[in-house]
Amino acid sequence: MMIRNIAAVVGLAVLSISVQAQYTSTFDSNNESWRFATMASPFNSGSGPAYPGTTVVGAPFLGGLGNPPGSIGVTSDIGDYQYFLTPLAWNGNRSSLMNGSITWDYYYTTTAPWNNAWGDIAIRDTLNNRWIVADVTAVSPTAGVWNTFSVNLDPSTAWKIGSTAGALATNGQILAALTNMGGVYFRGEVVAGMVETYRLDNVHWKGPVIPEAGTMASFGSFLATGLFWLRRRIKA
Repeated sequence: MMIRNIAAVVGLAVLSISVQAQYTSTFDSNNESWRFATMASPFNSGSGPAYPGTTVVGAPFLGGLGNPPGSIGVTSDIGDYQYFLTPLAWNGNRSSLMNGSITWDYYYTTTAPWNNAWGDIAIRDTLNNRWIVADVTAVSPTAGVWNTFSVNLDPSTAWKIGSTAGALATNGQILAALTNMGGVYFRGEVVAGMVETYRLDNVHWKGPVIPEAGTMASFGSFLATGLFWLRRRIKA
């Protein structure tokens, strides 16, 4: 019982000093300023497609469809290479999200096989004019259901420079992309030239859990007070 109580006090202390930067879109009532980018090619060769894309428009909002209802996407698409693109307001220095993660839900239907190695997520480094790209679907995701994907913003995810055929990105290159972030692109297109549907929902971009400024100094006294309270309770 004593160990359980001590664990509870330590847990409360950790919660009191933790802060986590994050961006979240669940598309409950609108497209939340997300965009839809048509690219000249997928992220599967060379230095990748031209930035920001051949066309960039507002992402269609699908109020009745989602996980739960409310998502962005298309219910009938033919051809091109479409990627979902984060809002302009998310651009800028996002270095505080280094060593964090991005998760998202993706749904698709198609009459043709999934094209692998197109790049499921790409981040634009506007200062160095390059992409970092990750492919998280080594096998075809299940069609007709919501799939949850995730990447880490560090070398534990196999980020590549330019395209899925590029060299592995270093820790410094990942940090540079976040510092000069010009948009995060999420794969929409399944197979070029085929009738298909695809949707995006529940995007969560989280930074690492870090101590909140000014609270570390008081951590020791907070813990000591809690342990003193526990000792009194046990003796009683």
